[in-house]
Amino acid sequence: SAGRNRYKESGLAKMRRFGAERETQKANILKKENLEECVGKFSDIVKVYEEGRPSYSMDFIKFLYEEQGVSPSSSIGEFGSGTGKFTKLLLERGSKVYGIEPNLNMQEEAKNNLHAFENFIPINGSAEFSGLGENSVDFISVAQAFHWFSVNDFKKECKRILKDKG
Repeated sequence: SAGRNRYKESGLAKMRRFGAERETQKANILKKENLEECVGKFSDIVKVYEEGRPSYSMDFIKFLYEEQGVSPSSSIGEFGSGTGKFTKLLLERGSKVYGIEPNLNMQEEAKNNLHAFENFIPINGSAEFSGLGENSVDFISVAQAFHWFSVNDFKKECKRILKDKG
């Protein structure tokens, strides 16, 4: 039993160490040269990404609008908006969407895909530095990019840009 407890404690210590190492890795990504390197990974594959990435469930969109309070009058900060696949589904419902994307090639593709929507506002920003003003959005969405974020910095940015009742 005592040996078994040491194993569990050792496993817990390993998990804590892994978590700390992961946060350090994410912090390093935020350094300008590392962020540019990570963002640049998608620059040359925009068309492949656009064609290969599946769309999202309409049941999920329905859930957001019918059960979670998102509405056509909502303003949404969508982080890691990429080429606009998820963004388009929000725009089709009439919401104003700030597409926050650090990769300019991905953002250009989103602009091309979503040019018909007046309520699409592309922003060259990141999860940690959105470029939005304080208390500026009702909702925040992240479709496929959360694993790239520095969680603590993203949380601070969300608190800063969400409206009081957001």
